[in-house]
Amino acid sequence: QPDNTHMGNAENKLKETDIQAIQAKSNNLLTAAEIKKSHRRWMKIAPSGTMTLEDYKLFEKKRRNLPEMTAEAAFKILDLDKSGSISFEEYVLSQLIGNRHKCTPRQFAAACIATYDENDDGNISKEEMLKVALKYYQVRGLGEQAAIAFVDNVFDTIDKDGNGELSQEELAEAIQKMPELRDVL
Repeated sequence: QPDNTHMGNAENKLKETDIQAIQAKSNNLLTAAEIKKSHRRWMKIAPSGTMTLEDYKLFEKKRRNLPEMTAEAAFKILDLDKSGSISFEEYVLSQLIGNRHKCTPRQFAAACIATYDENDDGNISKEEMLKVALKYYQVRGLGEQAAIAFVDNVFDTIDKDGNGELSQEELAEAIQKMPELRDVL
């Protein structure tokens, strides 16, 4: 397991094991060339190897003129380990989610699992999906109950075995049946 907090740090160049770990986490949706290209870009925007909330807001303001509130919400989603900073791995995996409307339901499901699967079991639990949905609904000024109802509906419709987790196949099916999932996730 690579040390993701320093991956990309000037003292710790991107290693082959780092690339392999990211490829595995992305279900091989990212090629080594794409990861290396992202790493070069990352080193320009975050030479320390991590990016704080303030750094991220400035970066997104310059890049896309993203409003501060939207950048803060995005940062909270990208900071998967809740460390208060974004690592290179978190940054590069977020690119998969950023292409949500360009990939197949199966590819998008793999990207979601790579990004939001906190316990690395290869599934998205109801709790993991709810965390993401709550942030999405909060940014849009919608209530917590609406997010809970949405996630309950997804699991009631797709989680046939009732185990409270969606496999990649189940999540892909959910995305196909419920296209709005692409926006929430």
